[in-house]
Amino acid sequence: MPQTFNVRVFSKPEEVYQAVAQLLREEMALIEKSGIPQAIMLTGGSTPIEAYRMLAKEEIGPVNNLTLFMSDERLVPMDSDQNNHNNASAFIDSVCPNPDQQIRVQTDLDRKTAAQKFHADLDMKIVEPKMPIPLGLMGLGADGHTAGVFTNENLSSPEGQWALDVDRPDQRIGISVTKAFFPKVDRLVFQTTGSSKEEAIYNLLHNPEHSTAAKAVSNCNHLELWMDETAAKKI
Repeated sequence: MPQTFNVRVFSKPEEVYQAVAQLLREEMALIEKSGIPQAIMLTGGSTPIEAYRMLAKEEIGPVNNLTLFMSDERLVPMDSDQNNHNNASAFIDSVCPNPDQQIRVQTDLDRKTAAQKFHADLDMKIVEPKMPIPLGLMGLGADGHTAGVFTNENLSSPEGQWALDVDRPDQRIGISVTKAFFPKVDRLVFQTTGSSKEEAIYNLLHNPEHSTAAKAVSNCNHLELWMDETAAKKI
């Protein structure tokens, strides 16, 4: 049976960027008001990066009880323009200026050590203390992947393993959270724009057996999909 997604369609990509930025503003405000240590999972990609740029310009200021981390990372230099965290660093550093508030994949390590370190950091800072993760942003690739989960093999990590290393289709190495980690996030919001995602969106919503992304979040309860009208043509 297909999973249930709360779907929102915006008229143009700019409206998606603005909505994602507003979602982050609201969630950060709630976290700050609560006074309880909480985390938000971010994602790379062209759609969320526009939201991060908007927020960076606003100089929101520190949210001292917030932890931020990316769902996945390419194993490229930390200052590379292909590094998800680096591309969002202006936003991340503005709201989480203390390095202890950031969980970052150490891409200067070899793939196995980087994955083990990311797992250990998530376990120590998020899982063991039972830190709430009220929001996670999710991307959707034209091939149907999400985060660094590209294949059925990537879906097979055991319970208790929070990170893995993967061979990406672009010939790079990736480090990603696992399928076992996604249910720890209360609300997962996929956001995507553009015509190249039409087939991936259709499979995510209607043919989950053909969607790696759908399989990755099959154990999650609160799922949303935000997109522009161009991306939504097949739904």
